[in-house]
Amino acid sequence: QSADDHEAIAECHVTYGRKVLTVYLSKDFATAHGPDEQRQCLVHELIHAHTDGVAVVMKESLPQLVGNPSWNVIWQTMRREIELTTDALADVVAPMLPPFNPPR
Repeated sequence: QSADDHEAIAECHVTYGRKVLTVYLSKDFATAHGPDEQRQCLVHELIHAHTDGVAVVMKESLPQLVGNPSWNVIWQTMRREIELTTDALADVVAPMLPPFNPPR
């Protein structure tokens, strides 16, 4: 499976209640993106293992508490902020790691 369905470079699925995830890469990940972008993208996805918990708790509890119109605004805001925070952390951490060497 790849991330191509959503036009993303990569995406991940975090196992509920664990810091275990599966990362899906776009079909052209190794050829269309340079080593620095690949590394930053992979680190971004790995950081989601640590940020997914708050999203799960919100999705499980808030819709019933606040109703759908409010929930939609809260979720879109939180989703955006989680992504921006994750990306900022990846920008700092990625340069400290070796480049990604995809299997050939």
